[in-house]
Amino acid sequence: MCFEDYHNIQFDINNSEFENNKGLNGGVMYFGKEKNENENENNKHELNIKNTNFINNKSKYFGGVIYSKYKNLHSLIASNTKFINNYAGVAGGALFSPNYPQYYLFDYNNCEFMDNKAESHGNDYATNPSLIKLLNDDKYHDYKMKSGSYLPISFLIYDSYENIIHDHYHYYSDIYIKVLVEKINYNSKGKSNDNDNNYGEISILKGNIGSFVNGICELNNLRVYMNPGEYNLVFKVESLLEEEILFNKDFIDVKIEACDKDQYNVYDSNNILICENPICPNSCPTNSTAKCIISDNNTYGKNDIKNNKCQCNDGWTGELCDVKVFVDFSKYNKMISTITTLMIILIFLIQIHTLMYRNQKIIKDQGYLKILLFNFGVTLFLVSQFFSTQKNYLFSGLYFVLKHMGINLIIYITYIYIYSGSQLGIKIIKNNKSFISLPPSLLDVNNNSYTSLKMSSTILLNKNSLFENSELTLDKNGDFNYIIKILKNIRSSYIEGLFIYVLSEFINILVVIFNQKDDNELTNIKQNSDGRWLYVSPLKKYELIINIYEFIFIMIIIINIKNLWKLTGIFKNSIYMSYAVIFWAATGPSINIISNTLTNNYYTRILFENYLNYMCYVIMFLFHSWDKIYYINIKKCGNDPKCYFLLTETEVCLIHRANDCKCNLKIAKNNRNMLSDYYIQYYNYSKIINNKRRDDSVLLLSSNIIRLNFN
Repeated sequence: MCFEDYHNIQFDINNSEFENNKGLNGGVMYFGKEKNENENENNKHELNIKNTNFINNKSKYFGGVIYSKYKNLHSLIASNTKFINNYAGVAGGALFSPNYPQYYLFDYNNCEFMDNKAESHGNDYATNPSLIKLLNDDKYHDYKMKSGSYLPISFLIYDSYENIIHDHYHYYSDIYIKVLVEKINYNSKGKSNDNDNNYGEISILKGNIGSFVNGICELNNLRVYMNPGEYNLVFKVESLLEEEILFNKDFIDVKIEACDKDQYNVYDSNNILICENPICPNSCPTNSTAKCIISDNNTYGKNDIKNNKCQCNDGWTGELCDVKVFVDFSKYNKMISTITTLMIILIFLIQIHTLMYRNQKIIKDQGYLKILLFNFGVTLFLVSQFFSTQKNYLFSGLYFVLKHMGINLIIYITYIYIYSGSQLGIKIIKNNKSFISLPPSLLDVNNNSYTSLKMSSTILLNKNSLFENSELTLDKNGDFNYIIKILKNIRSSYIEGLFIYVLSEFINILVVIFNQKDDNELTNIKQNSDGRWLYVSPLKKYELIINIYEFIFIMIIIINIKNLWKLTGIFKNSIYMSYAVIFWAATGPSINIISNTLTNNYYTRILFENYLNYMCYVIMFLFHSWDKIYYINIKKCGNDPKCYFLLTETEVCLIHRANDCKCNLKIAKNNRNMLSDYYIQYYNYSKIINNKRRDDSVLLLSSNIIRLNFN
């Protein structure tokens, strides 16, 4: 059906089916312009399509079912109508209007569209191009560039339904975009004078005209020649279509700046400034590893190869700038190797000293094996520093394994020191008129009654109980289980800590083995921020996880330190180590976590971490070792517990944890050394594996402490 040069058209289509119809435009219906359409706007138009199907209809160009230039087709009422499998060779698989679809097409919300197709755009409905959008328009806000530079810009074209027009058959290839220059002037108020179009301002644009290919217009070779100032680049569209095509943004602001200091300032015959990059021979890889510079710094001279030179970018050297410049760690390696060698020698001498004086009480009571293991952990860390620059995967693997093996061993031994003291130490607290002392972990045991030792004739149940018999013997089944429980807890911590240590080191070794396959020079050689190159191990990605793991254990140690500072009946070395742990928390794994998250400068990160970590573990070693040297070799009191064990003089009974029991066993000046010797044995008993042997030892020790009072 073709409607052309008509007047006051009316139709009512109901319960119909249009199938397999064909046409050039509008496979079923073509509506040309109405005769005297402006005069007939007020005419009554009765147009209805109901309960109708349009199936398998085709048009060669536009509108597989309906093509409309009928200005009043919007009055058509369509309901329960289906458009199925219709086709248009260009646009509008079902419906098409050249423009203004709000007038030339109808409300199709009560229609159903299925499997329609158009080759260019609008499988269901479409119009001719109506909108051109600048791609990435935010990028061009107050755009700054140099005269003579390229300014690539691209546009997409849309119809009125915002369908992208792909135009595979180049039907719209006669749509052109032209870029013009408008100089921005300012009035006395400083505002741009938009009314003055200065297209005559001297400027040169090259590559400023382009057409659409497959729906996109790319002006990749747009080159701008203008003197410094502010300009608008204005977009104009040229087309053979009758319909108007608009831009979403029809200009961009451009500021032409003065030439860079490494560019030539060249003026053409129109006195337009052109910023030219220096020209070098083709052998100069200016697109990758080098740049061409003006050799005599004369930016107003002639841009000639003879006046320029090829200079390698940072990180490259060689005649063709094809040789990488690696970070030079030689000075750092020399310094760290010298210091580390001296430190290892010092630790070796300390180890010999520990073995020579292992029978001195200060070493024997603290545990000479723990001392040796702690020093060995520091040694492992120091040995890892020989490989700290990680120049290849072998060095990286050795550094990774040795470093964390040493640090985790230090964590393990330090935890034993601190945890043992926090559990066996004595805390004096005030309770009404009496002062009771208990290990902090057992202050609330047995419903707040104070655990005591069962005697042969009576039981000390609380702080008001009295001895009725001076013949005091200890019952093996008596209520002294609190001290045994503490010793079991300490023993368990030894075993659990050892298990965690062995497991973590086993995992670290597996990580090194399985990541060897990822060792690739092309991907693991990284360029530092200063341009130089260095090897970055694939193991680096695991460092953050391990550092967090180590930091968590240090925090656990610090939690126990909080109790330790309030206690007596502990080794002084535990106090010294607690100070070192605070420093450790600030300069150990926490530093590595911070540097890993804050800086991408590999060289700075390596030096920052290594220097602070090195200082951290050297200080840990000094805090751990100085007292043995000082008290044995200088003070000559390595066998005197009062030099290395803290047991404060108090009115409190060491056994019954009360100041009003009848045994009158006070920690006084005359018995403090002997009580210290006895109390230290509790620490030694925590190492006993056999439960019966440990229980008997505790029973015997408690008997000896009581006898000390009555002798």
